[in-house]
Amino acid sequence: SQEVKAFANQMVTDHTSVNKKATELVVRLKVTPKESESGRTLKAGAAATRAILETKAGAEFDRGYVDNEVAYHQAVIDMLDETLIPVAHNKDLKALLVAVRPAFVAHLEHAQRMMAVTDGTRCSARAAGGRCEGVGRDGGLTRQRVTSRTLVTKYSVSPKQSDGTPTCC
Repeated sequence: SQEVKAFANQMVTDHTSVNKKATELVVRLKVTPKESESGRTLKAGAAATRAILETKAGAEFDRGYVDNEVAYHQAVIDMLDETLIPVAHNKDLKALLVAVRPAFVAHLEHAQRMMAVTDGTRCSARAAGGRCEGVGRDGGLTRQRVTSRTLVTKYSVSPKQSDGTPTCC
């Protein structure tokens, strides 16, 4: 759909910008980044997802792509909150991580709104200020909850919110 294409183009633009800022910081600090296990897992998951999406078309592709974007952005936010920001000792690195986090949250929320459209459903928790992760469905990609510790191509059950109630949808 045009909405999914527009979102994908925005992801390319925004993520290219974040990568450019990170590269500029690495050059300025004269450090050599090391690939982490989380990074390798994200790359492997992306390759597996790409392979699945290449077999899809039309609405089925849209649903799979949007599902993946929700899971990916949640994984990145979890990684930022649970690992990267808390352990960043360099003030410039920490500032960059804190500065880019809102964009990932906005991308997640946008993908969740698109998910509701591609599902044809709405999430009651969103109205109550909760987090919606979509309706489980199978089109080659089943909804999954991705954390910075576990990234897989088939997605599992969503976690509970901070108040102990399950995330919905």
